[in-house]
Amino acid sequence: MTKERKSLERKLHDVMLDLVRWRDGGCVLRDMDGGRCNGAMQGGHVVPVARAGHLRFELENIFCQCASHNLLHYRCDPIYPDWYSLTWGHSAYHALTLRMLSRSKYSE
Repeated sequence: MTKERKSLERKLHDVMLDLVRWRDGGCVLRDMDGGRCNGAMQGGHVVPVARAGHLRFELENIFCQCASHNLLHYRCDPIYPDWYSLTWGHSAYHALTLRMLSRSKYSE
């Protein structure tokens, strides 16, 4: 990856974080588990970037999370996918999962 591309991706990442913070108005999981919210607001991916880099900048895959909730998601706590399914519907979560699989080595 060139330095220029890396720089552009970092700028896009920063713009995306500003956008989801504005759109979501704080941690989307704040009402899900009795107030575990703590720490800086971050962008959390429903489908992790490590599994689907092609979904990194998709607005339906990134939402505002506090540092505590983002860490729970990192440790495979089901609260984030549960929130997504409750908010947007199971079919939306299923469609996002299919988009993840469409570019994986298992899709061939």
